[in-house]
Amino acid sequence: MKLVDLVQGYYEYRGYVEPSLWEAYLWLVSEVGELGEALLQDDRHDWVRNNPDKALKDFMDVNSEIGDVLMMLTRVAHEMGVDPMEEMLANWKRKGYVPEEKEMSYVNVFIESASLAVAERIAEQRRLEEREVKIIASRLKIYDALKEIVDLGLEDEDGELVELNLHPWSANTFVVGTRNDRYFVGCDHSSFGFFWYTREDDRHCGYFDDVMREVAQKMGRAFFVKQEVPCGQNQSV
Repeated sequence: MKLVDLVQGYYEYRGYVEPSLWEAYLWLVSEVGELGEALLQDDRHDWVRNNPDKALKDFMDVNSEIGDVLMMLTRVAHEMGVDPMEEMLANWKRKGYVPEEKEMSYVNVFIESASLAVAERIAEQRRLEEREVKIIASRLKIYDALKEIVDLGLEDEDGELVELNLHPWSANTFVVGTRNDRYFVGCDHSSFGFFWYTREDDRHCGYFDDVMREVAQKMGRAFFVKQEVPCGQNQSV
């Protein structure tokens, strides 16, 4: 793994726009400037760009700025098609110095471990994105099924129509019913299973079809279909 590949992995992870050679160089210059300011702050803690009102929270971290300079220097090399580590070693070799294999192993271990860390972060980001897609799909599935129930025109004994709303504290749970009798239906974050419960009941979990069938049956017994019949009474589901 080359240093340029390591920085490229970070760029892809953060979704940065690929800079041109000139843009990368200007970023490098700006990072060198920030490193200079950080060194001044580190050397003279009362110096805050000649602004005594500047908040202490803006104090810059020298170590962090050194890392930024190295990253942008590497990015400049990337745009030129070279790797700064390889070029540095080639310069040393031309001048008669070749690091011992033991010394180089430390460098390789550092680069490989850093590369692995970036790869793991990218993989984790993709896992989170895939998980979010599954949750959204499950949420839409629940909404469509509950909407079919609500569209029946159910109402309680007081004539209050059943409504479908999002749970105020959980984006993955829907509330269906009236103010007096409500059912909570949602999808689980970790297992992507489905569940439902009322204010009085314990949580019931299961597969989507089983959960929705049970909810429909419970609601069918608790509510009435708003439908005119000869006797003038609402007909039970």
